[in-house]
Amino acid sequence: ETDPIHAFSGPGSYQVRLSATDLNGCLGVFSKTINIKPRPTALFQNNIVCQGLRTRFTDRSVGGSPIVRWLWNFGDGSATSNIQNPNFTFSRPGSYNVRLSVTAADGCSDEITLPVKVRPLPNPDFSAANQCFGTPVRFNDLTLPANYDNSAGGVSDTVALLTTWLWNFGDGNVSTLRNPIHNYRTYGVYNVTLTVIDANGCQKSITKEVTVFAPPIASFNVNSCLLYTSPSPRDRTR
Repeated sequence: ETDPIHAFSGPGSYQVRLSATDLNGCLGVFSKTINIKPRPTALFQNNIVCQGLRTRFTDRSVGGSPIVRWLWNFGDGSATSNIQNPNFTFSRPGSYNVRLSVTAADGCSDEITLPVKVRPLPNPDFSAANQCFGTPVRFNDLTLPANYDNSAGGVSDTVALLTTWLWNFGDGNVSTLRNPIHNYRTYGVYNVTLTVIDANGCQKSITKEVTVFAPPIASFNVNSCLLYTSPSPRDRTR
């Protein structure tokens, strides 16, 4: 074969010999040492991936020589990244094939593609009635757990149950109860925030206004001067 292609089983030095015979039957031999470099091994990991929240991708690639170039493709059709450990935000839930290509200083390269599941966020909501000052406010959690949107990659999964409720009542007080009762010390309008976290570690917040009405000011006046009427003569003879 004139121009063969051969894959060496591992790195190292190999003695390659070429024997050539011309039309006259003469034989020529040439030997050369070929050094096969170890190719890098591409690998990465990521933290919990939640829709709309920043995901950290960490390069875990190794190589015989230092890796000098990285190319990430996040599988959603957006721009690529050449940062070693990029942050990326997926706008929709679903399953994405994320590919990392690495190149070492000696020119050898490798790539890996791994599926990454992007989980949807819970849907926080709550109700609370405005109250008069001195009446405790009861907060009712109305959050719906997240489930997967099958139109975004055909992912099917069980509903992620809620595990944590974090309330901020807007007056410096907080609670971790699901349906807390809070008594405000002063009247006014308060921005109440509920943050919920589900079993997947995904979280989302919602803020609503709650009004504590000022009490009416009760008051009255008393006239200390009494009107005295003298009795009639007829009344005196009785």
